[in-house]
Amino acid sequence: MTQERTPNEGFTIIEVMVVLIIVGVLTSLAIPGFFRTKERAFDKEAQIELNLIVAGEKMYRAKISFYYPFSGTVVRSDIENNLQLDLSSSAWEYTITDIGSGGVNFNAVAARNGPASWSRQWSIDASGVLSCASTCGSSCVSNVCPPS
Repeated sequence: MTQERTPNEGFTIIEVMVVLIIVGVLTSLAIPGFFRTKERAFDKEAQIELNLIVAGEKMYRAKISFYYPFSGTVVRSDIENNLQLDLSSSAWEYTITDIGSGGVNFNAVAARNGPASWSRQWSIDASGVLSCASTCGSSCVSNVCPPS
């Protein structure tokens, strides 16, 4: 004679443990992909904002006849004020450095504010060439900079 389950019976502890193990395995497989996708979205954000800086620099040069800054290095607040941009991302720190002295060229850099294993910086110059360099050394996640 077979016994039927009554409505008062629940799942056994073994069944619950098997489900928890399966959920744990699936989660452990999904989390690295999520972080990589999130960092790639941050990369796109930096690239877009660096291209905005280039556009702002070109407009500044059309008005003033040299790139900003005329000499030295400036940070986000100065960039926003002088180039009239809104670099609202908290994931990146932006700087612009005069290259060659006298505002004839510049290099804009977006440095990642985030986990050490994802440390990298994007840079762009007056010609609009983007490049990525990892700044975390041997502790980097593999392929921290996307392939060009």
